[in-house]
Amino acid sequence: MAADPQTGSATAVEAAGAAPAPAAAAAASSGAGADAEWVAPAREVVEAAFAAAGVPLPEDFEVPPGTDVTVLSKKQLRKLIKKGGAKAKSPEELAREKAEKKATVEAAIKANKAKAKAKAGGKGKAVVLKLDTPEGEKKDMSEEMLSGYHPRAVEHAWDAWWSKKGFYTADPKAAAEAGEDGRFVIVIPPPNVTGSLHLGHGLTCSIQDALCRWHRMHGRPVMWLPGTDHAGIATQTVVERRLAKDEGKTRHDLGREDFLKRVWEWKEQYGGRIVDQLKHLGVSVDWTRERFTMDESLSVAVTEAFCRMHAKGLIYRDTRMVNWCCALNSAISDIEVDTLELDKPTRLSVPGHDPAKKYEFGTIISFAYPVEDSDERVVVATTRLETMLGDVAVAVHPEDPRYTHLHGKHVVHPFNGKKLPIICDDVLVDMAFGTGAVKITPAHDPNDFACGRRNGLPEVVILNDDGTMNSECAQFAGMRRYDAREAVQAALAEKGLYVGTAPNKMSIATCSRTGDLIEPMLKPQWWVNCKDMAERATAAVRNGDLTILPDMHEATWYRWLDDCRDWCISRQLWWGHRIPAYHAEVDGEVSETADRWVVARTEAEAKTIAAERFGVSEDKVTLKQDEDVLDTWFSSGLFPFSTFGWPEKTADLDGFFPNSLLETGHDILFFWVARMVMLGLELTDTLPFRTVYLHAMVRDKYGRKMSKSLGNVIDPLEVINGCPLAKLHAKLEAGNLPPKEVAKAKAGQTKEFPEGIPECGADALRFGLLSYTLQGRDINLSIGNVVAHRHFCNKLWNATRFAMNAFEDYTHDTPTDSILGALAAAAAAQGSTTVADTDAAVEAATAGTAAVAAAAAASSADTDVSAVTAALASASFASRPGYKAPVGSTGPITVDAPAAGGKALVLAPRDRWILSRLNAACRSTELAMRSFAFAEACSAAHHFWLEDLCDVYLELTKPVFRGEDEAAKHAARLVLYTCLDRGLRLLHPMMPFVTEELWQRLPGRGAEAAPGVPDPESIMISTWPLPVKGMDAPDLDAQMTRAMGAIRSIRTLRTQASLRPSANADVILTVTDAEARSVLETFAEDISTLGSTDNLRIVDAAGFKAPRGCAMEVADDAIVALVNLSGLVDTEQELARLSKQQEKKQSAVESLNKRMEGAGWDKIPEEVREKDEEAKRKLDDELAAISKAIALMEAMQKAAATEE
Repeated sequence: MAADPQTGSATAVEAAGAAPAPAAAAAASSGAGADAEWVAPAREVVEAAFAAAGVPLPEDFEVPPGTDVTVLSKKQLRKLIKKGGAKAKSPEELAREKAEKKATVEAAIKANKAKAKAKAGGKGKAVVLKLDTPEGEKKDMSEEMLSGYHPRAVEHAWDAWWSKKGFYTADPKAAAEAGEDGRFVIVIPPPNVTGSLHLGHGLTCSIQDALCRWHRMHGRPVMWLPGTDHAGIATQTVVERRLAKDEGKTRHDLGREDFLKRVWEWKEQYGGRIVDQLKHLGVSVDWTRERFTMDESLSVAVTEAFCRMHAKGLIYRDTRMVNWCCALNSAISDIEVDTLELDKPTRLSVPGHDPAKKYEFGTIISFAYPVEDSDERVVVATTRLETMLGDVAVAVHPEDPRYTHLHGKHVVHPFNGKKLPIICDDVLVDMAFGTGAVKITPAHDPNDFACGRRNGLPEVVILNDDGTMNSECAQFAGMRRYDAREAVQAALAEKGLYVGTAPNKMSIATCSRTGDLIEPMLKPQWWVNCKDMAERATAAVRNGDLTILPDMHEATWYRWLDDCRDWCISRQLWWGHRIPAYHAEVDGEVSETADRWVVARTEAEAKTIAAERFGVSEDKVTLKQDEDVLDTWFSSGLFPFSTFGWPEKTADLDGFFPNSLLETGHDILFFWVARMVMLGLELTDTLPFRTVYLHAMVRDKYGRKMSKSLGNVIDPLEVINGCPLAKLHAKLEAGNLPPKEVAKAKAGQTKEFPEGIPECGADALRFGLLSYTLQGRDINLSIGNVVAHRHFCNKLWNATRFAMNAFEDYTHDTPTDSILGALAAAAAAQGSTTVADTDAAVEAATAGTAAVAAAAAASSADTDVSAVTAALASASFASRPGYKAPVGSTGPITVDAPAAGGKALVLAPRDRWILSRLNAACRSTELAMRSFAFAEACSAAHHFWLEDLCDVYLELTKPVFRGEDEAAKHAARLVLYTCLDRGLRLLHPMMPFVTEELWQRLPGRGAEAAPGVPDPESIMISTWPLPVKGMDAPDLDAQMTRAMGAIRSIRTLRTQASLRPSANADVILTVTDAEARSVLETFAEDISTLGSTDNLRIVDAAGFKAPRGCAMEVADDAIVALVNLSGLVDTEQELARLSKQQEKKQSAVESLNKRMEGAGWDKIPEEVREKDEEAKRKLDDELAAISKAIALMEAMQKAAATEE
């Protein structure tokens, strides 16, 4: 078993439901050691794997049994071919090989178990993870802490307990009383029920949960509403694919009712998975208010919105040009259309056509129409030749002299014989372009449609909904549209009417859902008039009522909405909200006119309206509801208020609407955000939220968009729990991708995760995602960085374990009614205070408190020592000294307790320094959270814990706790407790699980925080640690920085000399001024501790002569460090070792230089170049350090020789 990456020791982990080791899982997946026979991969899978690697595949090549070619490198594939592939073997040989393989695997597993058992302390004792806390119960914190951090154990049970305790819920009455500024309300961007969450959702949830937990700790009522979206097109498409793959059927084979049952089953399956993923992430959403966009109450809201907007004339029905996706058999909106730019003739595959065939695009084809009763011809050109089957006219410019004689004449269609008028249109026709004659197809081109309406031309539709040519197309009827294009060209050539083909730069519209090429089609649809709503939405941003962050996205907002077209909201699907419109027939009369459509909330209401409109009795009216459904974004646009009960006036709507914030990815700014603003203003006359925060997109570490075919789409649970490579492959095989795409994706996964994805835990994943959120930049996520944050969790764990040992057997006798308790109660009130100055927030919360005044009066005569210092002097763990801060001069201060029973407190400079650093971290984190600078918030908290607390202060307190100075121990315990308590609270919004686990273990849990004020049950409802007035010590910070400079110089010299940590070398620090001496003397004890010396001397540089054998390093302009290495270093041995290192590093540098200076370097992928450049920089730094070490050894040798 591999060594635990957190503790460095190998451990065996036992837990119910524990996942197998990656190697074992891979063996099981491949069938090793099992009875199942190996099945050769499909030929197309093999071909795709070889093609992806760029290796030619011999025609007669057979894959050897047990070989997965999708995971092999180019070199391995070539070796496989060289070996000749599979060879026929007898059944006896195959059976023997199978038995041998099984025995080998079993032996390896047995050996690994024995090895793990031996390494686990040598006694075979396994680490047992306690995962048996009953659902909703609080975890038992009396259990001994594990020796290392294990995310599964830490994250177990907390979410269910938080939820059961009601910490996730908010009282609408309290929220209403708090008002918009005093509450925090946000709705989750409802994920589609098409599958499972990916890391983009993980980022969204990490940001929103951090905000919710932060606001909750500020004492505000917080409502975070969860939900899922029915995602009409996306969900119907994925269910249809599954149906075709598993059963070879279409939705039409099942019928509407049975097909919708299948979709609901899919929703229940994957909706439940999404909830499970969200709970593993630790999101603090109010599950009692979970919504689905097709819940009955939300469907009522959708119907009401449609009816109200129709009544106002904002929703109407019209036959207009739409973007038609033949693969979906449905219209899609403008913003669901992608554009493919072609600079030259290009052959493309087209969905719905022969997958082995490609069709040419990027050309323009010219052909001639014969003029009626004449030998003349009119030449026209088109990029879509098949549409000539729907031509109804040829247009020329009225002032073009070339065609004046043809005005009023006709051309003859070569295939249907129809006479097409030659019309004049100075709007459409440009005399200077081409021949100056334009073919007119009103039903399949937006410009031709406008021309047709101006000139009263017929509108001939030539395509069926599935993209085949219809009965209007003569001999081409039934053909796929691009097959028809080729057939029409050939037929024109036969008739002598084909003129030629030329390259033509062009843009091709494609469906963002299916990749199909969009067809402009004339269809009767339902539309929303967006003009006035869009104007209100843009005005809201321009006048400052609505803020969009980062503000660079405002330009996109204006670009979309200043030129907002009417919105086509009907979709030719079965899954979704059925349009509440009914076609009415009276006594069998059939009409397609708009007035025959009745919009109503129910069929009964529609019948009443129809009867009144047509002046007949209701029994004469027959209704048929529109088969189409609404665009998904219509219902999603109501989400901020429909989820709280609109159109009814509910307590939830009163307490939680408008929302405080909308946080989502910038890619759906117009899809969703703009629609919510427009619909919210129209239906409620209120902005649904005041601020929009748009986060960047999550990409892989190479900057590539997450794509299933690339194999880089990652389920958050795969990072939280870990996932072996074999399981990643298995998920691909079970999905809907074609075999070639599966092979490509598996190759991508093998390259990216050769050992699978290691277990990281939710805290590390969340922290990793938040740490990347530099505003405006896409997130190139590396799993390696998430693993690093798992190590950070281990640092937190070990720091708390160390502190718990320091707290052990410590008795505190200060009563809870001490002045400290009074201050804690006053500080608790700060959570509801929001002012620009964070220091002022704390001052305002405590101003006028009698206890503070009493403390001030009782404090020392030293005016630099505040009442807060006096309070800390009487601190006890039971009263949680989280808000108290010592301040004062740079020397140690002694303050008597203001209340009986307290202990005198002596604070060393290191104590005051770490409290100052804590205050700085509180300030930086608070300001970062206010400005949505999540990366900066993570950095501030991370820096405090790792670089200030763990790397410095904890190391400095170790000799204190080992010593006999009880006063110093007392101070260190209080300060350390304060740092842990406040530091964990600082991290809680980003890392909820590990902070709760560790905070619950601190002494004093369950006692009163102040007289009459119970200790919070959970860190998530404790008070957010705002910076405390007076805790800052900038002078002390500057001094500690200088002292750390001296320590780094000492450590550098020790490293260069390869001294063991236990080697006790004499250290001399020379100074050139009194200020430097004062700093070093103040921190002399700490310098000795971190410099690993028992003999530290601080001397004036003037006239000082260094002893022989000393190595020297300049710390700053006034301090030089010297370490006496005499008798501690074998210079000959060190020089030999360093020379070998130097030679090896130099060789690596030369190899890199050769590659970087070679031809074709600029053609290498950017990520590879960056990796090489970083390796070069690192090698250069290492060589410089080795050179300094060699110089040091040579100088010591020279000095020793001189001495001899």
